Amino acid sequence: MPIKPPVIEDRKYADLVQEALARIPVHNPEWTNFSKADPGVTLLELFAFMTETLLYRANLIPERNRMKFLSLLGVGLQEAKAASGLVALKSDQLEQVRQETLLRAGSIPFRATHALKVLPLVGRVFYKQPIVADSALMQAYQDLYASYPDRELMLYQVTPILDDLLSKVGPKDSADGAVWLGLFLPEGSKDTRETFLKKHTGETLTLGVVPSYELKKVMVNQKRDQLPFTVDVPAFQKDQLTFKTLPARLLQDSVAAPFTLEIKLPAFETDWNDLDPLEAGVGLMPPDLEDTQLREKLLGWLRINLQGSEFQLSALQVNALKVTQEEWVYSEILPDGTGEPDQMVRLSRAPVLPESVAVHVRVGTETETWTRVSDLHEAAPEVILPDPSLPPTVRKVYEQQSRVYVLDAESGEIRFGDGLRGTRPPVQAQIRADYAYSVGAKGNLGEKAITSIEHPKVKVLHSYPTWGGADAEKVQDAEKRIPQLFQHGQRLVTAEDFKTLTCSIPGIEVGRVELLSQKEEGTVRLLVVPQHDPAHPDAPVPDSIFLQAVCRHLDERRLVTTEVVVHPPRYRSILVSIGLEPRPGVAFSQVQDDVKAALKAFLSPLPSQTQAEWSLKKPVRAMELLATVNRVPSVEFAQDVFLGELGNPHLSTQTVNLQEDEFPLLAALSISVGDPVPLEDLTPSTPDTPDRLLVSVPSSKVKGCG
Repeated sequence: MPIKPPVIEDRKYADLVQEALARIPVHNPEWTNFSKADPGVTLLELFAFMTETLLYRANLIPERNRMKFLSLLGVGLQEAKAASGLVALKSDQLEQVRQETLLRAGSIPFRATHALKVLPLVGRVFYKQPIVADSALMQAYQDLYASYPDRELMLYQVTPILDDLLSKVGPKDSADGAVWLGLFLPEGSKDTRETFLKKHTGETLTLGVVPSYELKKVMVNQKRDQLPFTVDVPAFQKDQLTFKTLPARLLQDSVAAPFTLEIKLPAFETDWNDLDPLEAGVGLMPPDLEDTQLREKLLGWLRINLQGSEFQLSALQVNALKVTQEEWVYSEILPDGTGEPDQMVRLSRAPVLPESVAVHVRVGTETETWTRVSDLHEAAPEVILPDPSLPPTVRKVYEQQSRVYVLDAESGEIRFGDGLRGTRPPVQAQIRADYAYSVGAKGNLGEKAITSIEHPKVKVLHSYPTWGGADAEKVQDAEKRIPQLFQHGQRLVTAEDFKTLTCSIPGIEVGRVELLSQKEEGTVRLLVVPQHDPAHPDAPVPDSIFLQAVCRHLDERRLVTTEVVVHPPRYRSILVSIGLEPRPGVAFSQVQDDVKAALKAFLSPLPSQTQAEWSLKKPVRAMELLATVNRVPSVEFAQDVFLGELGNPHLSTQTVNLQEDEFPLLAALSISVGDPVPLEDLTPSTPDTPDRLLVSVPSSKVKGCG
């Protein structure tokens, strides 16, 4: 049963008033009017109200005591997080922007996270969007490109990717699996293409990339040399198209949120305006622009090659700068050292960003920067007793490990050691601190909020909202984490520990965790399904980055004698053919959509609002599918169902058995009125596709396409 906190005093306002009135005849017999109109009774009611308020506060645990209790348990409040943003800079000439340059959104400051060279150019982004043309238009283009024999035409339209974050372009959305970045001379530029390239070839160009998925879904750290695409420069020489991959340096540790990268501006040896009209935009050539004024300002093309990845792009900018919402305080004067144990000082601005804090202690003429630790119990003592068995250098290491402090980022409190665990700041030692602080969630701003930069010749273009800012954790929220702390203590022991800790991995969103059967002694096999997979929404599979994040988190918390193996799910492709009778008055297209959604929810490995997740090792039964269809409101009744496996469509079965790590995947579905369609007719066909010739179609022609 739950433990209820003790009640110090349970008397309420009415009880106090009645008790006071009952004492009147004893202490003052002459007082005989106890009605509410009597001034004395009014005073008693006032004192009863004040007494009830005091009793109410006495029954509450004061905030200071609650925080002290959390501190004793080692449950610190999670610190505030600074918001991040991506802006583009514009200048009429080559300008240098230093790291930590100040930008402002009204009164809220932002700082540049890296240095940047602002090149006087403009970037436009396009991709080759496939179109379906009518027979007349297709025949016209086949006649026009008859000089390309034995090549099937694939028509596309050159489509711009704007800064409105509405685009979602992946390798399957583009006809050539790529996105094209065109670099152009800005309006009013006095340079020609040749003079510009002569002055700026080899300069560092910074690109800003915005992924298309929601920023809160996936935040997994990735190595710096792992870009999800390549940046290629095309060249057309001696009637041959070639691509050269440019070295790119990722400036952040993650490509899950908007990020920036650096490349060297190539020489752009090919002038794409000199091509034959039947060559421009054909095949893997750069896009053929319809805007003649824009084409005349073209410096060159860069291909963002997405082939072989699942990355989807929403926007791309040149001269991009990653910013973070923080303000720095340098050399803040803190109270001098007292020589007492557990000395505590407080920073003037809070909450602070923990990684930014540097504490300097000056004794005499020497200044030393002390180290921040998570727990003073791990610190070395202030006085090192000589140990003849150890080399002399060990003493110096111990001295460094004793000059430490702990930081409460939420309140800005800094606490030093007591001498036994950590060095005490000497008497009259000067203590200074450098640190950055943030406004937390207030830093999450909309587009166009960042308007100024501390540079007289550079302008700011802010096209995307800032993200990631969070306020410091409240005490009541921290108290909710106490039961989990006592349950697993951040260690993987029980099956519930594995599920709880895996689902709480910061930066990724885990949809489901299951423990598989043990095949070897001391080995724990874990099945992990991501909550979101834009590339496979019906069959979510974790990628290598997701699995690495899970492994890193669990490896630090597993028992020494335990080996943890993380498995992605496997999917068994099934064929389903349903024969049914729609409910009168309901369109058949609506019935098809409802039945398809119901079956996908029923077979899904993840739970939904109306359907539980698919159980491990549960077989797929035809009768259960039939019952699921019968429960759809737009279906009058389901007549029959055919169930089979992909690869063996001639054999209809009542049950498809699954392995322990398998889930069903609806590879093909037929919904018909009356009898179901034979499974042989559902087998997905994979005909041999001939080599296709990509041909650009002007936008004026696209309007007549289907």
